[in-house]
Amino acid sequence: MQVRTPRLLARIVVWIGLGLLLAALGVFLLSAGDPGGAAAAVARAFALDGPTAGLEPQTLDFRYAAREWQTCIGLSDDPHKTMVLSDGSVCYDYHEGGYFGDYDVRLTAGIGADGERGSSSQRLWSPRVPIVVTEQRAGGLTLHQEAWAGAPRVAGVEEWARRRVDYLWLTVDRGGGGTGQGTVAIDLRSREEYVVRFADTAIAYAKDPNRIFCRMSPSCTRAEVVKARKGHHLRLVYEIGAHEGADSQILLTFYRGRDAFAQTSVEEALRERDRAVAHWEQLDLPYDRILLPDRAAQSLLEASIRNIYQSRELKDGRPAFQVGPTCYRSTWAADGPFLLEAVTYLGEAPDARQALELQLEGEGGPGGVKFSKKAGLRLWMIWRHAQLTGDWKWLRDMWPQVKAEAERIAAYRQMTRVDAGQANYGLMPAGFGDGGLAGLHREYTNVHWTLVGLRCAIDMAARLDAPEERAWRTEYEDYWRTFERARRRDKREDEAGNVYVPVTMKGEQEQLPQRGAWTFLHAVYPGRLFEADDTLMRGTMAMLDARQAEGLILGTGWLDSGLWTYAGSFYAHAHLWCGHGRKAAATFYAFANHACPLLCWREEQMPAGEAPYVGDMPHNWASAEYIRLVRHLMILERGRELHLLEGLPQAWTAPGARIGMTEIPTTFGLTSLSVTMADDGRSARIVVVPPTREPVRRIVLHLEHFGASPTAVTCNGRDMRDDGLRTDLDGPLDFHVQFDR
Repeated sequence: MQVRTPRLLARIVVWIGLGLLLAALGVFLLSAGDPGGAAAAVARAFALDGPTAGLEPQTLDFRYAAREWQTCIGLSDDPHKTMVLSDGSVCYDYHEGGYFGDYDVRLTAGIGADGERGSSSQRLWSPRVPIVVTEQRAGGLTLHQEAWAGAPRVAGVEEWARRRVDYLWLTVDRGGGGTGQGTVAIDLRSREEYVVRFADTAIAYAKDPNRIFCRMSPSCTRAEVVKARKGHHLRLVYEIGAHEGADSQILLTFYRGRDAFAQTSVEEALRERDRAVAHWEQLDLPYDRILLPDRAAQSLLEASIRNIYQSRELKDGRPAFQVGPTCYRSTWAADGPFLLEAVTYLGEAPDARQALELQLEGEGGPGGVKFSKKAGLRLWMIWRHAQLTGDWKWLRDMWPQVKAEAERIAAYRQMTRVDAGQANYGLMPAGFGDGGLAGLHREYTNVHWTLVGLRCAIDMAARLDAPEERAWRTEYEDYWRTFERARRRDKREDEAGNVYVPVTMKGEQEQLPQRGAWTFLHAVYPGRLFEADDTLMRGTMAMLDARQAEGLILGTGWLDSGLWTYAGSFYAHAHLWCGHGRKAAATFYAFANHACPLLCWREEQMPAGEAPYVGDMPHNWASAEYIRLVRHLMILERGRELHLLEGLPQAWTAPGARIGMTEIPTTFGLTSLSVTMADDGRSARIVVVPPTREPVRRIVLHLEHFGASPTAVTCNGRDMRDDGLRTDLDGPLDFHVQFDR
């Protein structure tokens, strides 16, 4: 007995321990498999982190707007991309490489026989209504212009596009009923020759006099053919009499569709303007998903949504979300995925899916080996759509495409394994970097995105329990080790002592340290390639921080001394992912302040808004980035956790402020969030409707950006402690927060 007793006791202890372990494992598996089960909710003010020098003020006043701009007045899905420039010019038929600012037709009004211009201002009718109002002042006279597209009278784009009409209405104000006379000159510069038909107040094509370009009301006083170096220049002159009356108004009606016709009286045109206003105000665009307390920020958000739909077109009956209305009037490999993520956040997943499948059939821009990043971008695009919709059947249907792109990445890597002495051995073939990096180089932009894409392929395979997961994981691990050796070989130190990785590899042409950094920022987020303590990632971020102007990175795009406006969103996202919510919010405002007063962005511009400029305008990758950044500042997935208000701008926490995020798609399902500040600013009510489609480990509510310390927090009437509480996620979480103001 003395020998057997210790053995018996030992067995009992082992069995008890095993039982406890199995019980604990069962609880874990039960909770992990039940999306409506208990999860941790945490609400606290975390320590502020990140750069503090030179943070941009949280005021949106367009202080960094370009000096010249343009916007589209066309309808949603409109094939006629009518443009209005900052001087009020109405432009038609963008022509790349042209000599009239790249438009076949440009019509510009000015005061005086020579069309001279005085001071001017311009505005939109409203963020949702793209009627452009331009005013010029000279010699005691004010020329008031309104340009708009006529609202559809029939259903279906193909039907109303054939009848499309634009209007330009001009009035002359003498400033309080003065009696001064004046002259309005309208210059029509074009590739094609036009003639004036005084008999029926029409401007017709010289080659086809029966075909009308526009009608005038009234007819011009005289028409002059002006000598032009290139193309044709026709000047319409209106003598404005010394009394107020009909001769103080001019109406031009432009026939865009082949079956277009319209009345030409001012009275009829103004009725059409009212119809256009009603059309835009009643149009079912997804404005209602996000409500911001900053009126200017909300206006820019709504205009960003509208701009995206104005550039969109239907192709084979499917929506193509295009980057812009002129030189980027297409869907592009890098821009498209982010546009589609943005519209999915707005609740437009069905349209996003059709557009995604259309894009996979072919999009603009380079492809193949020189733009191998396309494979990675496509894999991320497919995975992100599947995550946000939770449609795993669709993902299975897309599996042949997923396999093709993942195998393409492996094949590209194999191409580099000919000469072990090459800097890109085991990485990607020499390729086109884009985003400021011209030509073919052994570089990292293609490496960044193919690494991200391959990781997405692994995640998709794991989700579907696909047999390819093992091989892809092995490929990725080898790819990462090769990348790690290469970037450590290529690291540099800048003049401030920041150790960073340039975009080009050893032996390639020297570049600005910050040039082409767009894919590095994407590798930080949404790629999530680097661990939080990755020293080379942190060093590269610090190098970029040291190269700022107007709150953005200077010289990271095509202009050596210029600013890539919406790269500000890439920059803000990377800082947000690094836990620098305050910096992310400041960069959000810097990015927003580079929009123009007509609520859109150009791709690149010089500091102080000066020329030269690069890219389309409105540039709708910028519009999409604005939407994405608002969403992620408020709602951000971090693995199995959902973080709320991590990048909240303090400007949005003023007394009485309200924030609303309604049914926003996340990796876990739809989430709603509202923040209501008390009128005295001393408390806030924050209501969260948690997602229920996928399990969430923790919901983390950040309280560090309210400008005051929280003194008491309750959730559904229960006290919250720093270590959080366990709570069911089958209903709203109602937080009440008191601050020490």
